[in-house]
Amino acid sequence: MILLRTFSKVYGLAGLRIGYALGREDLVDCLYQVRDPFPVHRLAQVAAVAALNDEDHAIKSIQLVYEGKRYLYKELDKMGVSYVPSQANFIFIDFEKDSEEVFQALLREGIIIRPGKIWDYPTFARVTIGRMEDNQKFIRALKKVLK
Repeated sequence: MILLRTFSKVYGLAGLRIGYALGREDLVDCLYQVRDPFPVHRLAQVAAVAALNDEDHAIKSIQLVYEGKRYLYKELDKMGVSYVPSQANFIFIDFEKDSEEVFQALLREGIIIRPGKIWDYPTFARVTIGRMEDNQKFIRALKKVLK
């Protein structure tokens, strides 16, 4: 087993494309056969070390996702909208209609989601859990779009 971790979500370093792997040496060596030929640049390395040392930020980020998830579940339940319970910072929601149409309508409201067609789930979409004000804006827009 190899454990892969990213700094994208909790630490907010998605643009730096940095993460790490933990596992037996022989398994981790296999990763080197398929890794990017360019090493992680120094700025990303410094940011990753700083992120690992900022436990308060990580705790706040995780709490933000838990609170946002509880809010979104409650609101989606009230609306009668189905979703797949998640252990991540996003929810897979079933709009029971073409998610591309929902995507376009939400886009006009300033909201971006990831339609599920690329995963062969055309009525589903992946919605990232954000700050509470972003979650509230999403719910207001979704109510308008699904009306």
